[in-house]
Amino acid sequence: MPMNRPSLPRRSDPLPVTRFLYATLAVGLAVFAGFSGCSLPRGGTLAQDCTANVQCDDLNPCTTDTCAEDGVCVLVVDETLAPSQIGADCKRLECQAGEPVEVADDSDVADDQEPCTTDACAGDVTTHTPLDDGAACAVGANAGTCGAGKCEIECTAADAVEKCDDKNGCTTDSCNVGAGSCEHAPLDNVAPAESQSAGDCKTVLCQVGVESPVADNADLPDDQNPCTADVCTEGVPTNPLEDAGSTCSDGGILLATVCDDAGACVECNLPADCKHLPSDDDCQQRSCIANTCGQTFTVVDKPIGAQAAGDCKIVVCDGSGKTKINDENSDVPLDNNQCTADVCTNGMATNPFVMKDTKCGLNDTLFCNATGVCVGCT
Repeated sequence: MPMNRPSLPRRSDPLPVTRFLYATLAVGLAVFAGFSGCSLPRGGTLAQDCTANVQCDDLNPCTTDTCAEDGVCVLVVDETLAPSQIGADCKRLECQAGEPVEVADDSDVADDQEPCTTDACAGDVTTHTPLDDGAACAVGANAGTCGAGKCEIECTAADAVEKCDDKNGCTTDSCNVGAGSCEHAPLDNVAPAESQSAGDCKTVLCQVGVESPVADNADLPDDQNPCTADVCTEGVPTNPLEDAGSTCSDGGILLATVCDDAGACVECNLPADCKHLPSDDDCQQRSCIANTCGQTFTVVDKPIGAQAAGDCKIVVCDGSGKTKINDENSDVPLDNNQCTADVCTNGMATNPFVMKDTKCGLNDTLFCNATGVCVGCT
C-alpha cells in the first residue's frame, strides 16, 4: 500500500537535479559550519547600513534577517524555520542551535508511482515492496488488482481511453485488447507541457516514465521588477538587485527613472537624477527628498553672481526660481572722463558735463570746457 506522498513523481535513483541539490546543500552546510565561529553571525546585529530586509541576508536559513528602523541589520535565530529540502532522500533538514542539521526522516521516501508497492526508507535508501497479488489498487480514477507488484486495470477497445488514463504525462496509455488490461509505456526525454512552471529555472522532463525537473537556465524568473535581475544559476532562480542608480521605468510612477538600493524604481537618489527639472542656478536648485524630486528657491532679492557693471541695475532672485531687475544707484556708469559726472537716477545711467573750468588733467593743470573735454584753457 503506497504511503501518503505528494503527487509529484519521484524515482528511487537520484536524478541529476537531485544530485545537484545534494551537492549544493552539502556545500552550504560546509560553509555554515566553517563560518559559524568566524564571520557569519548567529543572531544579534550586523554592522552594516541597510534600507531593506534583503540587504541583511546572512545566507543562513535558520535566522530571520531584518533591517531595523535605525538602519542596522538584526539577525534572529529561529528554530521553527524550515530550510530548503531535498525530496525523497529519507532525510530532512531542520534548524538546531541556529544551524541547518540533517536528520533521518522515514516519511521522505521516493514514490515509484506504483500503487502495488509499499515505499519505505531503509536507512537513507527507499525500498519498494510488492503488495500481495490480488490486492485492490487504482491507477488514475480506475480500480484494478495487483499482480507481481503492478496494478492491472481491465479494459476493452471501447473503454481504453477512459480506463487506461493513469494521469501521468510521462507515459503513453493504451489497452492490450488481447490481454484485456491497460499498458503504460514510459516516455523518456520528453517535456510534458502540462507539468511546466514558467520562471522556475527548470524544465520537467520524462525520465523512463517519471517526471523529473532538470536545470533550465533559460527559464528566467521574471518578477516584473525593473530594478532586479532575472537570473537562473544551475536551476536555482534568483532576483538580485540592480545597482542603485541603474535606469528603470515604472509605468505606475511617471517620473520614476532610477533604481534605489532596495530594488525600487524611484524618481531620484540624488538631486542630479531629477533631469526633468530645470538645471541648478543662482536662484533655483534641484532637491531629492525621500526619493522624490523637488526644488529649493533662493530668497527674494538676493543678487545673482554675474552682474553687468555700471548700468544702475542689479539682477536678483524673485523667490520662485526666476530673476528680476532692481534699481541700484550705487552701480554708477564710470566713463573715465574727468569732465563728466557718473550718475544713477532711479536706475537710469547718465554722464552729464561738469561745470566749465573745473580742473582736470595731470595735477589739475587743465580745465574742462563746456562740452566735457579737458583742455589747456577755456
